[in-house]
Amino acid sequence: MAGNSSSKRRKVRYRKITFKLSTKEKSVIDRFCRTNGITPNKFYKTAIREYLQNNSEMKEADFILENQLKLFDPDDNGDVEESPEEEDVRNVEEFNPRGD
Repeated sequence: MAGNSSSKRRKVRYRKITFKLSTKEKSVIDRFCRTNGITPNKFYKTAIREYLQNNSEMKEADFILENQLKLFDPDDNGDVEESPEEEDVRNVEEFNPRGD
C-alpha cells in the first residue's frame, strides 16, 4: 500500500474574506438568489470567478497609477531623465574657476 501514499490529493487551502454591503445591495442579492435558486455564497464566488477570468490578462502597465512619478522612465533618446538636482551637481563639478 506504499503506492497509495504518493497518490494522495493535495489539500486545498481556503482563506476567509469579509466585506461590507449596504442594506439595499444585500436585499437585491438575496432577491436574485431566491429567484434563481442559489445561495448568496455561490453567487459571490461565481461573480468573483467570472471577474477574474475576464480580467486575468491585464498587463503590468495597467496597474501603474496615473500620479506615479516618472523619475526612471527613458526619454526619447533612450536615456534616463535626470532630475534638476543632478544637473546642478554636474554643472558645479564641470565649473573650475582656476582652470585646472
